[in-house]
Amino acid sequence: HHTPDYDHPTPYYGQQVLDKNGDYIFVSLDAIGGLWNKGQGDHDFFAQTLTTLNENYCIDTSRVFINGFSYGAMFSYSLMQDMQTRVRAAATYAVADYNIWLPEGNNCRIRVRLAKPYSAGYGPRDLEVMNEDLMINELRPKYQFTIEGLNPTLNDPEKTEDDLNLITVVPNPYYAYDEYETNALMNRVKIANLPEKCVVTIYTLNGTKVRQFKKDNNDPSIEWDLTNFANTPVSSGFYLIHIKDFTSGKERVIKFYGAMRKVDLNTF
Repeated sequence: HHTPDYDHPTPYYGQQVLDKNGDYIFVSLDAIGGLWNKGQGDHDFFAQTLTTLNENYCIDTSRVFINGFSYGAMFSYSLMQDMQTRVRAAATYAVADYNIWLPEGNNCRIRVRLAKPYSAGYGPRDLEVMNEDLMINELRPKYQFTIEGLNPTLNDPEKTEDDLNLITVVPNPYYAYDEYETNALMNRVKIANLPEKCVVTIYTLNGTKVRQFKKDNNDPSIEWDLTNFANTPVSSGFYLIHIKDFTSGKERVIKFYGAMRKVDLNTF
């Protein structure tokens, strides 16, 4: 069962409309402790759930798909790496800026698109070769690659600048309504893809400071209710959003336009 919440205002994540014949099975897992960040415990929980469903219901185990949001998205990536024989594909959004946990010694499958099929007769020698010393890999193609030099680089200035360019406002422009709002009195946008430690300052075009947020957590976004520091709704127009990354010292400025709706007194 799933009740509506802030990020998913529709019951059952919108899946209920798919139950045309009354035979739709919906399973919504709740993480241990509320967040998918418990490592092996989360993986065991998912694996046992999948096994239980397989043993008690008629499901196609070759078509297991997962999706996730925030920590759930990070967990979906982790499952895709660890359970490649049980999960076919994953679709995620707003992935948490957190290290993805993987069990030690986990297998990683690499797929390569090739011009020659992996079968006998496409190797480095002809089939007519009789000398066993020249029978390399049973006459099948042999490939070699290395990941040397591909290790992650921390606090790289160029990469940091590229990451800052991903910061955005959703939606932008804002036309009096978006899907983050759950009632007629709510105004809300999200400033997304933010670094872990930063300060976000919102200005009018003439430089007047409207609002400021300080962020020091793994959440990739913050919410702005389109009010100023005095909790008064801002007027329609253009705004400049300045982001300063405390880790690298880099900065970014985004232009945002919002068209505010009139207050509907009938909703009070």
